[in-house]
Amino acid sequence: MPSNDTEVANEVLVLLGDAAITSLTEDTDRARALNRLYTPTLDEALRTHDWNFARMRAVLARLSAVPEFGYSFMYQLPQQPLCLRVLTTNLRADEPWEIETYITTDLTAQYRVILTDATALEIRFIARVTSPTLWDPLFADAFVHELARRAAYAITRNATLVAQLAGETTARWRTARSVDGQESRALKQLLSTSFTDVR
Repeated sequence: MPSNDTEVANEVLVLLGDAAITSLTEDTDRARALNRLYTPTLDEALRTHDWNFARMRAVLARLSAVPEFGYSFMYQLPQQPLCLRVLTTNLRADEPWEIETYITTDLTAQYRVILTDATALEIRFIARVTSPTLWDPLFADAFVHELARRAAYAITRNATLVAQLAGETTARWRTARSVDGQESRALKQLLSTSFTDVR
């Protein structure tokens, strides 16, 4: 398992048959390519699945500013770590909510916010987990292959390698998501199963 972003990048470079780097910010073409792709690729990978290791909970702070129309309150989504995807809220099924961007009137700050009429708001969310030591090993492996696939042509100019990595990456994501999905049982599912067992 890699322990930091440089080690992740060097695992990518092993797959690409290239030399290692000392950091993502070093002055080489391969480091610049990986540095440019790293965070967007990570955010996309985290956002597209309900990863156990990336779940977090938060009680949101209500902003003093209010929506222009339609709702009574705004709540700022977490920024440290960044909220990439809201999974659930404490709101009832008949309580609507929406995610938007709020920019202050003096244009000095902008936030992603949830708009709602609720007077308190709790969420479960997918966070931007940047430390590879917290990643599931199967996620780490799939992410290395995904990053290699995206960087392969820029670094190697080898279209055959890109195609080979595409197939390997798809299989690794499938396995990682499948195993991850077997490692928890939601309360709603648990209650439903218990009710069935009683019957």
